[in-house]
Amino acid sequence: MRVFVYGTLQKGLVRHYALEQANFLGYGTIKATLYDLGSYPGIKEGDFDVYGELYEVDETILKELDKIEAYYPEFPEKSHYIRKEVQVKMQIDDSIQTAFVYYYNGKVDESNLIPSGNYKVYLGGG
Repeated sequence: MRVFVYGTLQKGLVRHYALEQANFLGYGTIKATLYDLGSYPGIKEGDFDVYGELYEVDETILKELDKIEAYYPEFPEKSHYIRKEVQVKMQIDDSIQTAFVYYYNGKVDESNLIPSGNYKVYLGGG
């Protein structure tokens, strides 16, 4: 299965350790809205391009990501993030891939919008 990451799980960032055994498939974008939530970002439904990385993961890695994102499949209403399927447009060839992504399940302040849609650029390292 595939997972698209747009925040601290990306290469070079604090939680990438969880994807070190995963197969990196490339860079891409999804349609959403990216917000700064403090020490990490989150996305909500939206029509902006959000940039990130696509990985092939196994069930063990996916369960670890669920823990990191505080996603509880049996109690989505109590989850910090909700895992959903999205369409990822790959940068290298414009192909479309289906992947899981984690949407923030809380309220956001519109003033914390990251207009570039790119968390690494926002941090100054992208």
